[in-house]
Amino acid sequence: ATLEPALENMEISFKLNGVAACSDTTNASGLATCKATLLTNVGTYEDEEGIVANFAGNSEYDPSSGTAALTVNKRNLTVTATGIDKVYDGTTAATVTLGDNRVAGDTLTVGYTSAAFDNENVGTGKTVNVSGISVSGEDSGNYTLTNTTAVTTANITKRELTVTAAAANKTYDGTTAAAVTLGDNRVAGDTLTVGYTSASFDTKNIGTGKTVTVSGISIVHLLPAERIEALAQRTRDGGAEIVGLLKTGSAYYAPAAATFQMVEAVVRDKKRILPVA
Repeated sequence: ATLEPALENMEISFKLNGVAACSDTTNASGLATCKATLLTNVGTYEDEEGIVANFAGNSEYDPSSGTAALTVNKRNLTVTATGIDKVYDGTTAATVTLGDNRVAGDTLTVGYTSAAFDNENVGTGKTVNVSGISVSGEDSGNYTLTNTTAVTTANITKRELTVTAAAANKTYDGTTAAAVTLGDNRVAGDTLTVGYTSASFDTKNIGTGKTVTVSGISIVHLLPAERIEALAQRTRDGGAEIVGLLKTGSAYYAPAAATFQMVEAVVRDKKRILPVA
């Protein structure tokens, strides 16, 4: 606010939307400024609802006041996500916590519709994609949401597999040999092969409810289907790959011949220069 004529060291009080905001004394140019933070909703404030500057007057000058319009624009709200680690469950489902840059004290609720890992397999620092981010709440009208998706990371840790055994009854045969059927708590749909090296009764004698001890329980690890397919495809394309490296021959002749030439040049140190891709 500026006093006219320019008066120095005069106190000016300010109100914003009818609420006392601050005060300042004028400088040599008659200028006083107000720096204050008040919680004011988005909108345009004019006249008495805007900025009001008051000069109380003194023995030489009468009181005076002035008003100015104030426009409060929406604040950009950026929502971030933090992934939560989980134990392998055979799905890509993920859980995240959301954060944002709201003004302290504002009431907002941020949410999302889905969060998913890039695949269901165990791993560290795995990508998690979050979508359907939204904002609501008492103060949401003061914000513009800048993103409806987010990307974060989290870990999928290995699941503990517990193997159980159910023993089969047998007719006495003079040995402690036993046969069992194994079960486990695998995720439904997963392909696992569990086995054991030995199972035996505590004694060879007949009896009911006899103890059977199973040892050497193991899991057979199989390559994932996509890895097997990739290997098969590379085998099918092997001829073309070698021809491409050697830059000569045909897909029918080149694989063996090209491989031989390359190996011979290395093993016998023939100092040959072979064109490669």
